[in-house]
Amino acid sequence: MRMKLLENQIVSGADGQISDIAKEVVRTVSIFSEAIDMIFTAHDYTTGTLITVSKAFTRLTGVRQEDIERGNQIYYDVIHPKDLQLLMGVYEKGRELFFRKKKKNSAEFVFTANFRIKTTGDDYIQVDSYSVPVLTDENGYPKIGANILKQSGSRGTNRFSIYYPDSNIELYYSRKLKNFVSERKTKLKDIEIQILRLSADGVNERMISRRLNIKQSLVNHYKRNIFHKLFVNTMPEAVYNALVSKLI
Repeated sequence: MRMKLLENQIVSGADGQISDIAKEVVRTVSIFSEAIDMIFTAHDYTTGTLITVSKAFTRLTGVRQEDIERGNQIYYDVIHPKDLQLLMGVYEKGRELFFRKKKKNSAEFVFTANFRIKTTGDDYIQVDSYSVPVLTDENGYPKIGANILKQSGSRGTNRFSIYYPDSNIELYYSRKLKNFVSERKTKLKDIEIQILRLSADGVNERMISRRLNIKQSLVNHYKRNIFHKLFVNTMPEAVYNALVSKLI
């Protein structure tokens, strides 16, 4: 019954038939994840919908295999609303980047995302999600992806990344630029770290500008950059994120 449900949720091919390879991939990754009690999901890259969830994922979130018939509504039920909105934009930009890379014969990648999911206890925990393509179409584009989730803390400026093992290149998502860029462009500058430390000590903007000998308007400029890099909207959030991530 379980395997039949999975097979029916695989996207049909051009001839309207479900690929035997696709069935076997889903069956294999599902059995493997349950054997090692892994928090695991598989999804369709074309539609973005879930195909299967492991028992460990069900125990954590309450989402069962039969629930995935509700499609993308599950994401709204499980992922923190603020993180979901951000994730959608990041995911679309990642797809664009992959298709550009594919033209250069770079078919393999690992997509890492850090976000909050709701547990059965109605609280949110921070997780890292590692997504890799496990099945591609005849043109080499990803069709089915496997996601492994691990509980973690905040990742600071490196919440979303794409790693290409064949070229050993890793790119990080910039909220300010709305694109994946080199790590250099997402790292906090020394002066931004100084502003975070002073803010953590309760120093206001006017005093920060005096201590650092810069204009208050420049302090505001750096603060906006901090918010973008740490994916937050307020200084208290930025300070908390920086402390948890051991950036200050």
